[in-house]
Amino acid sequence: MIHYIGESPTCNRRGEEYVTTTRIGSYYVTDEEIGSGYLCTVVRAYKLVQRLDGSWRQQEFAVKRLKKPSEPDSPLWRSLMDEATIGMAVDHPNLLRVHEVLEAEGSPYLFMDLLQGRPLEVLRTHNGRLAPLDTEVVLEVLYQVALGLHTLHTLTVGGKHVFPVHKDVKPSNIFITSNGTVKLFDYGVCEFTGRRFEGKEGTVYGSALYMSPEQVMDRPLQGSSDQYSMGSLLYELILGRGPYSGSIPLILLAISMPNMKPSSTPVRERCPMAARILERCWRYDPQKRYPSALWLARALWQARRHYQRTNGLPEVRPQLTKWQNEVIAEQPAAPSCP
Repeated sequence: MIHYIGESPTCNRRGEEYVTTTRIGSYYVTDEEIGSGYLCTVVRAYKLVQRLDGSWRQQEFAVKRLKKPSEPDSPLWRSLMDEATIGMAVDHPNLLRVHEVLEAEGSPYLFMDLLQGRPLEVLRTHNGRLAPLDTEVVLEVLYQVALGLHTLHTLTVGGKHVFPVHKDVKPSNIFITSNGTVKLFDYGVCEFTGRRFEGKEGTVYGSALYMSPEQVMDRPLQGSSDQYSMGSLLYELILGRGPYSGSIPLILLAISMPNMKPSSTPVRERCPMAARILERCWRYDPQKRYPSALWLARALWQARRHYQRTNGLPEVRPQLTKWQNEVIAEQPAAPSCP
């Protein structure tokens, strides 16, 4: 359901800067940008929630909105509304939840959980360059993502199975929270029963490095397409380099050809079980990949447990939190205001 709520600008003092807020429903939406993409921006918002003792506390949210006003029948508007549909239906610790969607200023406003931590896109770099991550950390991160994907792929909306496919599993859409929980987000180009993202005719949407062959060729997709993306992520995170290089057209051509995949040998040298997972995720025929993302999650969990025991490593969840904190300490803090 879409609501239209009028605006009520106010101004709050934060340190030495002023943060402008706009009242939308029961929320106060600030102009403090905490994330930005090509078409959308994410800002901070809050609402006042009454405690049981009668006092009030401030609950914070992240709000996603279009950068430029649009019409309700535009592809961008419908994409955000599709994201809201999926985000409000999911209920899983490894998926970002959308709490509410409101309409104002020519855009849907998606009120989401405000996460504490950093995106995997930031954590996988060192001194501005891609760097290989510890194998057990990679397997744990992707294990949690696979659990989230299984819930997404089996989602019901309004009592009906809609079988969403994420279509854009990549480091910038994966978030590592401060307690080591991994969150997959951004359902804007999701394809599900009766609905697919509509843009320019003849354009395939997604991120070239992580697309499956069937996505490149714009064929009907199933959840196994996201498994192919997970294989590309596994390769990149373990080795610190992408599976393909060159221009986007050449990358898409290589992905679409059945015999042009990179060798799994470098991954096998790090972890043989991870290489077997990679090879199955990268099978050209979607039917020959794992039966579901849950099977993939089990394989990743088994590989991580075996790798830890073989190498005498401690439990990975505390390591994940420690690793994230160490990486964050090496990087400049994000500005509080744009």
